[in-house]
Order: sequence, then structure tokens, then C-alpha cells
Amino acid sequence: MLAALNTPTHPVDRHFLLQSIVELTYKERNKNPQMRQRCEQVARMHLTEFPQLVKPLLAQSKDNRGRSFLPRVSTFQHLATLLTEDGRFDEAVEVCKLAIKYDLHDNTQGGFEKRIERIRNKERHTS
Repeated sequence: MLAALNTPTHPVDRHFLLQSIVELTYKERNKNPQMRQRCEQVARMHLTEFPQLVKPLLAQSKDNRGRSFLPRVSTFQHLATLLTEDGRFDEAVEVCKLAIKYDLHDNTQGGFEKRIERIRNKERHTS
């Protein structure tokens, strides 16, 4: 998959490639520092490219009434978690705010808004 990072492809395929790499490296982040670094690198790449990926993703994903929606984008929550673990709380909050801007949900109770509260709470207890 890493070799495919430099290969031009359809935006929807690009989205799923980036998200897949983030998911796989995220799972290994605590066992291997290189995987942690790669996870952050590809996650940031995904977030940078996301504005160009949104429209094609919306065009492909429709509910039973024909309304477009974004599929779940786990990169935002994975990056926010990784940054929080590293004590980079402000950066983690910015990732959550960006997810909110795209009207994404992290499939937790309260979504990214509540995630921001948890990050700030962790920050207060770490200081």
C-alpha cells in the first residue's frame, strides 16, 4: 500500500488507501515507533487531501432517499487519539474541529464534540 501512495488514482480509491494505511499503522503504533510516525504522516496527508476527496465521496455515497453523506472517516479519530497520547492536546482538538467542520461522527456517544471535552479533561489531569 505504501508504494501506491505516489500513484495517481481516483479520489475515492485514494481516500480508502490513505484510511487503510492509517488504520493498519494505528494498530501498531504502540509496538513500533516507525508505525506511529507513519500513522501520523499518512493521517496528515489524508487530512490535507480531504478537501479534494469530499465531493467524490459524497457523489458515491447516497442513502435510500438519494441524499449524499460522507462515509465514516476513522483517520480523524485515529490522529486525534495519537496526538492526545503524545500530549499534543491543541493539535488533537484542531483535528476534532476539522472533523466537525465536515459533519463527521466518530461513532462514540457525543461525537467529536465530546471527544474535545475528553481531550481537554486529559490535558488538565496531565498538567
